Formats: sequence, structure tokens, C-alpha cells
Amino acid sequence: MHDVDPAPNAARLLVRVGFSAGAEPVGVADVMTRLGQASGFLRREVAAAITRKRAPELMFVLVASDGGEEPR
Repeated sequence: MHDVDPAPNAARLLVRVGFSAGAEPVGVADVMTRLGQASGFLRREVAAAITRKRAPELMFVLVASDGGEEPR
């Protein structure tokens, strides 16, 4: 994970997931699909780590090592 920011508030979080451009090639669509499949688990983990009535919605963006964002 690269970083997490409120988007636009703490009810929805923008999660920037970093990857190395030199790593083995993996399709952006495949990574986004897998993050989507894991989002329920990740929300439960976030809810367990924080004290809130509801777990925030998670939105994912891939960030290349050079800092450029890939569209989701």
C-alpha cells in the first residue's frame, strides 16, 4: 500500500496501491479485479482496527513507482 486519504471524507477512503514498474508484468485490470474481490475482507480488517460504527468504503488506485497513477 502506498497511502490512504479520505475521499471526500472518512466514510470513503482512497487507497493508493504502489507497484514497481520493473516487477513482473501484471495487468491493471487483473489487479483491480483482485482488489475488488478482497475489498470485503479489507473493510472488515479496517473496521477491526478502528473504532467506528461503519467501516469506510474503499476505493483503489494503482500508483507506479514513478508516482503516476493508473486509472481504476
